[in-house]
Amino acid sequence: MAQFSVYKEHYRRTIKLGVPIMLGQLGIIVVNFADNIMVGHHSTIELAAASFVNNFF
Repeated sequence: MAQFSVYKEHYRRTIKLGVPIMLGQLGIIVVNFADNIMVGHHSTIELAAASFVNNFF
């Protein structure tokens, strides 16, 4: 338990830095999911192409 108190400030700073990055990644996932839903109504080939491009993005 003594180790946690030593690194507590380090953990706090790391989480403070990581939360905006995690939220940005979550936003990208939601947009890619919405893109796949919209393209999925066309054809399988177009859905595969959109999914492929989203993986590179």
